[in-house]
Amino acid sequence: MGNWKFNIGDGVVANEKAPGDYRGRKGTIVERGPGKSEYTVSTSGKKIFLNSWWLDLREKERRCEHPEKLKGKPEDCTPQQIRECHGDIKEHPCVDKK
Repeated sequence: MGNWKFNIGDGVVANEKAPGDYRGRKGTIVERGPGKSEYTVSTSGKKIFLNSWWLDLREKERRCEHPEKLKGKPEDCTPQQIRECHGDIKEHPCVDKK
């Protein structure tokens, strides 16, 4: 097992080193691999494979605490999904307060 740049659930954005179609895309790390230094990223409800050097951590944004249950973006979660993941809470912890 090697060292990994990102953890499951980290919010990432494709940087200027990424291929043109991917630049600026935001997503969440959902798996490591399939290859060495690659990550499976969930973005806009789709899973894509990106190399680690194409990704930057979204430090200032909240990250999904349960990416394995995520079906889109955290801000699109229904009240039922939020209850199932986090219990009875007033605010969704995976979404920044505005």
